[in-house]
Amino acid sequence: MRDFLPNFPLSPVPETGTRIILLRHGRSTLNDQQRYQGSSDEATLTDQGHLASQRMGQFLENCPLDTVYVSPLQRAQETLVDLLPYLKTQPQQIQTSELLQEIKLPTWEGRPYQEVRTEDSDRYSCWQVRPDQFQIQTEENCVFYPVLELYQRIQEFWQTILPWHRTETLLIVGHGSTNQALINTALGISPRYHHCFQQTHSGLTVFDILTPGRSQIHLLNLTLNPGLPKLKAGKQGVRLVLLPFHPDFPSQPRLLAPFNSVSIQEIIGENCDLLQQLAQAHLEAIVRILQGSQLSLRALPPLHQKELRTVCAIAPPPTLSRLLAHLFPFPHPVPLFPNTFSVVHYPSSQTSPILQAMNVTSSYGIFVAKL
Repeated sequence: MRDFLPNFPLSPVPETGTRIILLRHGRSTLNDQQRYQGSSDEATLTDQGHLASQRMGQFLENCPLDTVYVSPLQRAQETLVDLLPYLKTQPQQIQTSELLQEIKLPTWEGRPYQEVRTEDSDRYSCWQVRPDQFQIQTEENCVFYPVLELYQRIQEFWQTILPWHRTETLLIVGHGSTNQALINTALGISPRYHHCFQQTHSGLTVFDILTPGRSQIHLLNLTLNPGLPKLKAGKQGVRLVLLPFHPDFPSQPRLLAPFNSVSIQEIIGENCDLLQQLAQAHLEAIVRILQGSQLSLRALPPLHQKELRTVCAIAPPPTLSRLLAHLFPFPHPVPLFPNTFSVVHYPSSQTSPILQAMNVTSSYGIFVAKL
């Protein structure tokens, strides 16, 4: 195991596969204005976006990148320019691919989020609930399916590049919807589940493509921000935090740092040092001691809540992996690792859960000190 990513050892790249380091661009000017960007190229990075990109460069400084693929849109190009100087080993190739452009939203681009939700509510509802059926009109008044077009484009991307990069590690710098499509197509997950994996600005995801149609995800949506991931669907419903523990891997103090400013309503799981530490730090939380085999969806509180309820589940990795398998359409078991945490948001306004992060660690403090 090599510590190419701080606090996250990775096994060697599979002999017949390709390792993908996937990064969403930093926060942009249109993000700050709460407007849809789509494939338009008006937005540039904010100061916050530039800083986050530099920090991610520091995080990746020891990662051996063979090739970089990047979207042609300037917010992605700026992200790459910001992080490249921090890499100790520069990639052999940097290629811009038109196939990595963000999803095309012809009549929404530039419009405020709230305006679209109000004035185009039916289409917006379809976009949220049935993204594979979502259609929009082009300027030529033609019917266009943005998600299906995106997935077709990303499939073409994989088919074009993968034969050239066996045993290599690639960095791909893309966009929110583009990155979701890259993950889903690599894992063999339908466009119907387009919104099930969150991709935050400057969020990092790592997976291996082993063979066509078979991939293994290691890390989802790691950011170098303090605290838990932003709740894109609002502060309501249940936020489920999965904390795998193993008696041979004592919990590290920094693991619980992201929870210092979080109100936790309930702690469920096996009686271990990790549970006791969390309970002592959050005296307001209800604590329920269960054996690992008893921890299932039935043991959780009702998932539909008007106000946000944060629940921490502590159990051996296989138990929590089974819990994830019940919530998300992973085609193969997903390993969870001790001294990491994963976050699932089950918003009451939606019928499907969102995996906000998986196997992430608390790395924020390490990089703030460097800048």
